[in-house]
Amino acid sequence: MNNEQELIQYRRAMYRLLSNIYINEVDEEMLQTLMGAEFPEVEDGIGWQQNLKAGFEMLQGVLAGFEGKTQAEKAEMLEDLAADYAKTFLAAGDAAGKAAFPYESVYTGADSQFGGSVQMQLNALYAANGLTMSKEMFPIMEDHIGLEMAFMAEILDKHDEAKAFFKEHLEKWAVRFANDIYKYSERDFYKGIARITIGFIDAETEYFKG
Repeated sequence: MNNEQELIQYRRAMYRLLSNIYINEVDEEMLQTLMGAEFPEVEDGIGWQQNLKAGFEMLQGVLAGFEGKTQAEKAEMLEDLAADYAKTFLAAGDAAGKAAFPYESVYTGADSQFGGSVQMQLNALYAANGLTMSKEMFPIMEDHIGLEMAFMAEILDKHDEAKAFFKEHLEKWAVRFANDIYKYSERDFYKGIARITIGFIDAETEYFKG
């Protein structure tokens, strides 16, 4: 396996990891997967490296807090993460209805409305590439960041298509969305995911400039 193939594998794993975390609340199965994962060591640097390094450190710190806990204690901690997920992404408990809503149309559409032309465009694009987003599996709109990241993971081998999709979609809004996660979340888990997302999207932006 050459370096470029290894890089694609790493990038695909990152897209799938973030996709899963954004689509689903952390449950026992995801927790075990994360606790058993080997996260990359990021060298000190500037810009995207700083965000990735800080994000992974925050995430690993949260996961370390689950070690040695009883099942009841873990369940309580997962409930706390679920509450933060609902607050951060769904505005649960926020009288003003403010949150980091995980939809492209909110950040790039007219008047920050859900759906619209962005959703329809993505629905057609997924279908053209043979990807049917089952509403039973994904009860969310097509412009959800988790679906856009899942789609990127599928098309990374097609460089030109991946570049075009990234520049047309994720590059335009994912960092702003992640900054809102950091603003609205109360727990280090999602703050860490926000830093990882910012670092990864910035790294992808640099990559596609090449």
